[in-house]
Amino acid sequence: MSYSPEDILARNFFDLADRLQQISKSDTAKEVSSFGEADYASLVASILDAAYWILAGQLDEETEEYASGAYVSVKVYSDMLRRGFSATDSWRESGIEQFFDSPEEFATED
Repeated sequence: MSYSPEDILARNFFDLADRLQQISKSDTAKEVSSFGEADYASLVASILDAAYWILAGQLDEETEEYASGAYVSVKVYSDMLRRGFSATDSWRESGIEQFFDSPEEFATED
């Protein structure tokens, strides 16, 4: 299977988001008082958003219209939750609040 340049770029963004998450949990990161969990959450959300936009651009037009809105935000929200960010930070940073009124629509039982 061959990968397009877009596929490779998106993969790099996912890898970068993973690395940033690892850094955010390090002792060094915790010592920096001017840069906290919400800041890391915002950076991770931005990186994941970029990756999903790259991938969404490869979809057919009908699917792309849907992907250009809620789909991207839901995926970023889900990834942030999986990475251990709080539901509140994930909701706010993913941009999902633009499409859905309340987080209860995506509540999961632990």
